[in-house]
Order: sequence, then structure tokens, then C-alpha cells
Amino acid sequence: MTEIEVRPFDKEKLRDILTDELDKKMNEIADFIFSESQMNLVQNQSFGVTGNLYRKVTLKKYEPLHKEIIYEVPYADFIEFGTLPHKMNPEVLVEWCMKKLGLGPQEARQAAYAIANKIRSEGMEPKPFLRPAIAKAIERYGGL
Repeated sequence: MTEIEVRPFDKEKLRDILTDELDKKMNEIADFIFSESQMNLVQNQSFGVTGNLYRKVTLKKYEPLHKEIIYEVPYADFIEFGTLPHKMNPEVLVEWCMKKLGLGPQEARQAAYAIANKIRSEGMEPKPFLRPAIAKAIERYGGL
């Protein structure tokens, strides 16, 4: 014969323990995704000339059970997802060409116009950094 003893338990205490443990695991996962996304930016050389995409990121750990990773530059989505073909003012690319490509002013202007034309006809290819980090977290932590 098998005996099972059922004891009363404190539901609120159990809820608090479970919430605390889940919050700790979520912090671990958020830290992992943050680190992986940063490594992806470096590996893909997607952090730009200024490095703002890499530097201007916030990992917020609201309590309990609320975490956010926020890339705070307006072009983060364009890097992550790419763009459709669109018009672009080549003048905004001249300084980038000088810094990134090491060109003089005249060569940079020519390169900027060529890049703007390419973006107008083809858009920009995505260079995902956050989605692969999330996929790796799912793989590591088991089917989030």
C-alpha cells in the first residue's frame, strides 16, 4: 500500500519563491542575449564608424519578470532588418566614407554617391545582431 500525505502550503510564499527563481533565470537570459548581441555587432563589424550602435544600448531589468534590451540609435532597425530600396542623401554619407573608408573629401563624395545609388536601387542588406542572440538563447536555455 502507498501512502500520500497532503500538507497545506502557503500559496503566497510559493508564488514569491517561484517568481524570484524565474526572475533570476530571466536576468541570466537577458545578460546572455545582451552579451551575444554585442559580440555579433563586433563580429559583423556592424557597429558603425562612431560605435554608437555598440555603446548606446541599455539592458533594463525591471522587477519582477520584466527585462528589456534597447538599442538606442535610430538606425538599429535598419542594421538588424535591412531596408527596402529608398532615396538617400549622399551628402550624409561623405563623412562616413572619409572615416570608414579612409578617403579624402573628393573620393569620399564619389563613394557616397555610389553608395546612395546602390541603396536607392537595392536597399540595404540586413546584418542581424539581436535575432541571432535570441536564437542562441533559445537553443541554450531550451525552447523559451
